[in-house]
Amino acid sequence: MEVKLFSNPLTTKSVDSKSLRCNGIPPDVWMCFDVAQTIYKGQPMLLLKQTVNQNFTPKQLRYFSDCLCREFGMPVSFVFDTMPYYLRERLFEKNIYFIVSNKYVFLPSLFINSASQDTKPHTELTTAAQYLLLYHLQKSSINGLTAQDIAACTPLQYTTVTRAIKVLAELGLCRITKDALRFKRIWFDASGASLYKMATPYLVCPVKAVYYCDAVPQNHNMLLASVSALSRYTMLNDDETTTYAIDFQTFSACKSDFSFLNPIEGRYRIEVWNYSPIPSEKETVDKLSLALSMKDYDDPRIEKEKKLMIDGLW
Repeated sequence: MEVKLFSNPLTTKSVDSKSLRCNGIPPDVWMCFDVAQTIYKGQPMLLLKQTVNQNFTPKQLRYFSDCLCREFGMPVSFVFDTMPYYLRERLFEKNIYFIVSNKYVFLPSLFINSASQDTKPHTELTTAAQYLLLYHLQKSSINGLTAQDIAACTPLQYTTVTRAIKVLAELGLCRITKDALRFKRIWFDASGASLYKMATPYLVCPVKAVYYCDAVPQNHNMLLASVSALSRYTMLNDDETTTYAIDFQTFSACKSDFSFLNPIEGRYRIEVWNYSPIPSEKETVDKLSLALSMKDYDDPRIEKEKKLMIDGLW
């Protein structure tokens, strides 16, 4: 596939149609488009160029793009040789990325990622960066993985992962290398307790808000948090008030299910977290996030049990 971006040809590598069929991609994609992979501004991207004379609506193109982005964990752009004005406007409205070879380009998030280098330096981890670090320390190593690899095994989107990795590297917690195909990979030189100690000055409390209720909302897979979780990991007795954690995105999307919450009291305590808690085998939040969520508890017993819990990780 030949593609020029601002008069500069992009190096592309064709994606085999067999891999598209095996991954459940809609038949219209592998029957009507050439699919190739490229790298632009250091980020992998899929390119689709139509090979048959068939009119697809912007809604269909949006669907194709979402399927490929979800499956391959990278942005998707359609390639055109020419494009009428009305179609360009419709693709703008649907936020569909496109390239008109050697003439026009609409890749907003990639330009935003590039421009983000000019922002102020970080003094603490972002929500996504903290999630990645804690996932790596407790759930599964992400050493040597690319952003699309990480997006495939975590709840985070590809663009979110790339920004998180940049923050981790900026704070000296990891380094980024490029392989022979120029894919960026993340590496942590420290591990376990050493990496956690390095990150401690930049870690933040995940709790965004706290509410109470007398009945727990169902079907939201909330995890035990606070003392309720700490009592599962240590010898500490549980509180009479059971605490659960839910991420802010889920909480916001299901506000009607939580309309009866109040900020004062109840049988249950609901913590709204900035990121999705990493689940454990005990149906609780992960140990390191738990410790961070309780860093302001002024109780010697809790501090002692938190320390024992964290020491037990390494």
